[in-house]
Amino acid sequence: MAPVEREIVLVSYQSKKRPAIIFELLEGHAWVAIGTGTHRPEYPSLKVAERSRDATNLSLYKDTYFYPSNYVLVKRNLLERPGPMPRQCPPGLFLRLRAFFEEHCSLMAKR
Repeated sequence: MAPVEREIVLVSYQSKKRPAIIFELLEGHAWVAIGTGTHRPEYPSLKVAERSRDATNLSLYKDTYFYPSNYVLVKRNLLERPGPMPRQCPPGLFLRLRAFFEEHCSLMAKR
């Protein structure tokens, strides 16, 4: 089954497997938002709090932050499903992330 937009995946990034959400699929590549547990208050971020409904839906076990620098283009063959069945990012969180990246990420704003 091919990946789809809004799907929750794992991506090897900076020597770790990290949760990511697919934003756009291209030929052989995908734009994804990669989450990290590292809080860097000096940068704009969107936080998904542990134990929140969104964190549960994404199978996150700690606070996870999305930064403009972690909105990246990756090869499709690097996308990995975290389980046997595809899972979707909740629509509300996806819209909040999209608005955040449109505001803070020049790569997305130019597209």
